Amino acid sequence: MEKFSDVLRNSGNAARIGTTLIAIGGLIFQMGKLSERVDVILPKVHSLELDQKSNNQTLYDIHGTVSKLEEKLDNVAKDVYIIRKNFE
Repeated sequence: MEKFSDVLRNSGNAARIGTTLIAIGGLIFQMGKLSERVDVILPKVHSLELDQKSNNQTLYDIHGTVSKLEEKLDNVAKDVYIIRKNFE
């Protein structure tokens, strides 16, 4: 009987050790899957950052052009005002 209880005790410990190893293996596997996903996502993020920089540059160019046109229109309006004032 003592041998049987020893076998049960040892098999119980072996089962706990096996269960622990399986759980740790599952964690390692999931970490590997997540790191692969991160590797796939990183190039997309860099691409989006480049697109954002390109969009910002385009917006700055448009803003600069609009600002120049506003300044020119203000100057034309002042010139028209001066011409009208001289004719009166």
